[in-house]
Parts: sequence; structure tokens; C-alpha cells
Amino acid sequence: MPTSFVWEITMDIAGLSGVALLFALVCAKWSMDLGFSQTRQLLWGIGGLFCGPIVALILYTRLIYRARETGAAGGQW
Repeated sequence: MPTSFVWEITMDIAGLSGVALLFALVCAKWSMDLGFSQTRQLLWGIGGLFCGPIVALILYTRLIYRARETGAAGGQW
């Protein structure tokens, strides 16, 4: 029995929304680790929802530089 085109599109959208939600959660968590206020955490989470990889990259580099400044693991080259 062939799969309908509408069902395939629905599953693609569901998969992409799951990835977007994952980026939003990771970005909100990383902004919490950086000590941002709850409002900024929410804004970074929303940014991660719509522009996931770019926002995650920005926060990741901030985490690396913060670890380098404090001498924590992960900030050493």
C-alpha cells in the first residue's frame, strides 16, 4: 500500500519541529549556564526555535570563552 504524499509531508514537519524544539531547549539551557536573566533565557530559547544552529553556535562560543576566562575544563586549547 503506497504512502500518501500528505502523510509524508506531515511526518517531515513533525520531525523538523522536533529538531527546532531541541535547539530551543539547548539554547535556553546554555543561556542559563551563562547566567542570563530569565527574560534573556526565554529570548535565546525563542531564537533557538527559529534560528537554531546559528544561535546555538553563538552560545557555544560564549561558553568556550567563559570557560577559558575562568580556567575551567573545555576552555583550554
